[in-house]
Amino acid sequence: MTACLAPQEIARYRAGEFETEAELLAVEEHLDGCPSCRRNLLAEISAATPALRERLTSPLAVSACPEPALLARYVEGSADATDIELVQTHCEECSRCAQDLVARIATRPVLPAADSPATPSDAAPLWLQRLRGLFLPNGLPAHPAIAAFALVLVAALGSLAVYRGRVLPLEARYQAQLEERSGLVRQIMAANAAKGGAEKRLRQSDQVRTEQETRLKQMDVRVRDLERRLSQLPQVPSAGPSVQMVAAVEQALVTRRITIDPQPQRLLALVQREQSQARGGSTDPSSPTLLQPVGTLVLEDRPTLRWKPGTGAQTVIVTVRRVADAREADPNEEQKGANVTDTTWTVPKALQRGKRYRWQIATPEGRVSAIGEFLVVDTQTAETLRHTAQEYSGQHLTLGILYTKAGLLGAAEAELTAIPQTDPKFATAHALLQNLRTTRARTGSN
Repeated sequence: MTACLAPQEIARYRAGEFETEAELLAVEEHLDGCPSCRRNLLAEISAATPALRERLTSPLAVSACPEPALLARYVEGSADATDIELVQTHCEECSRCAQDLVARIATRPVLPAADSPATPSDAAPLWLQRLRGLFLPNGLPAHPAIAAFALVLVAALGSLAVYRGRVLPLEARYQAQLEERSGLVRQIMAANAAKGGAEKRLRQSDQVRTEQETRLKQMDVRVRDLERRLSQLPQVPSAGPSVQMVAAVEQALVTRRITIDPQPQRLLALVQREQSQARGGSTDPSSPTLLQPVGTLVLEDRPTLRWKPGTGAQTVIVTVRRVADAREADPNEEQKGANVTDTTWTVPKALQRGKRYRWQIATPEGRVSAIGEFLVVDTQTAETLRHTAQEYSGQHLTLGILYTKAGLLGAAEAELTAIPQTDPKFATAHALLQNLRTTRARTGSN
């Protein structure tokens, strides 16, 4: 038998209902080798034991005894099959009711004669009729041996109830202890196996740890050797020009022409378009003329505004206002310099990077003389150009080329004009300067 026992088979085994010894041996052999079925059998016994113990030993059994009327119907033979089974089953377990039943049978009235009409009591079972025949009409046993046998039977039933109430729980506890002992033995065997495996892995890990320690020592020696060799090498500059910058400078020196990169070119086109739409103010020669920044990009977030004074009033009002983007309302960001007598004015507070600004000069009376626009380069471009200025400090030709490619035309022109005529690179710088001025005149940026 390889498949586990069904619950019905376990119940039959517990009740001893197997008809052949072969079936009983097969079930016991399976239980010896199947822990799962043993647990199921133990659960079956454990589930039945409390109910049986309560039925046999509980004081409440007295209150569950059949009513006297039921016992009377049973003795008279008028009880139905259900009541008969109930009385018989209860008397097997309750010695008091068994004694009461024997007394009632012994004191039952004399049976009617054979020729008397049939009564419901005559329909009593045959065994009950035979039992009644053992007693005299007055209710006393027909023979003293019968009375002694009845007393012995009552005592045996009581002893059986006591036996079942005491022995069956002991058997269940014994079976539970056997199962617990088997479980502990299996756990001990499993723990010993796990312990052996852990000891084996520990020995292996000790060997691996030794190998790793040896490799770490070798790596430490290697690292110290590399550090020693590195300390003997000469120092090199922290950073050099990028490949793109070097290529741009070489191309400009060969062709003597500078082209603006695409992104700055688009920003310049935007600012110059807005500048052409914003031109206005007075054309009177007495009014000031804007010099820079006009229609261009600026690097500093606090640029210096320059203009040429007119022949009129020398005191002007300078205003810088951010131009709102298409996706935002009027930013209302404005800075103003009042009663300015000089021809330059530096914005006092830092402007936002990547934004366009419009500046104008007006007379104290409020007449606007000129309007200009510029764009402050974004933070990333500004950081790159500052690093470039530090990297190529004093190299005016290189900075002029790189500023031109970044769209900073005013800064590029200032670098190229700083090269003296005695410099061997003056001719190249002069050609690039002419190309730059042509670009600025064509685009209208200052």
